[in-house]
Amino acid sequence: ARAAGVPAIEGRCHALEALLADVRARRRTLDAPALATLFDGVDALRRAAARLRGGASPTAPALDAADPTGGEDALVAEAPA
Repeated sequence: ARAAGVPAIEGRCHALEALLADVRARRRTLDAPALATLFDGVDALRRAAARLRGGASPTAPALDAADPTGGEDALVAEAPA
């Protein structure tokens, strides 16, 4: 994401990686909220990839690592149907 110049995606990836690192280091459990965060993050990344493939770009700034889901999906706006 950094090489492609997409800081919002880079921020989301780093936040999800940090969550997984905390689980691996046993600083956090892989509970339902953590799994929801991971799945929401992957879904947002898929939407962002689709927007990029379609010539659009993510519209939100890079995400804070403390909130990998970006609240109400701050990474990307829904692509028009």
